Amino acid sequence: MELKDWLTIFIPVVTVTIGFIINYRITISSFKKEILKQQKIVSLSKVTEILEQLMHTYQEIQDEGVKSEKKQAYAPIVKKMVGTLHDILLFGSDDACRIAAEWQLNIYSENDSIKSIAYIILLICQIRLDVTGNCPDITNFYKVLIKDYKDGSCDKAMAISNELVHQLKLSTILLATKI
Repeated sequence: MELKDWLTIFIPVVTVTIGFIINYRITISSFKKEILKQQKIVSLSKVTEILEQLMHTYQEIQDEGVKSEKKQAYAPIVKKMVGTLHDILLFGSDDACRIAAEWQLNIYSENDSIKSIAYIILLICQIRLDVTGNCPDITNFYKVLIKDYKDGSCDKAMAISNELVHQLKLSTILLATKI
């Protein structure tokens, strides 16, 4: 066999082998990217569920907790909330986890509904900040969600919220201003 014959055999074999290796690497790379994409989709979906659960919990505290400062009023809310807190620990940022942990301590120790409302609003805003990179003025959340302006609940909740932002070393974007 001459060199020409060897080259006619060797060149196609090398070309197919190189093509196979390149195709394999591209397939693996795109597969990894698709897995990351699916993880982000699942994570965003879960975060959306967390935000919805927090809004429902907020409404329950507004309906039950503010009316009655007794620990019994919180018992059903706490049972429903445990799953939400677990989801926050699994999918939330470090800041969201710190807020959730402090909120849980507040529920079992102080049992202050206004402080719980401040924690919920902070969590909602922190999770939104984590997902979107921005958060509207937190004061607007208080204006919309706390409807009892006459007894000073809104101002008290904003003061508590600002105190928590400093205590937990959260972003200053989460500071509330006076109404």
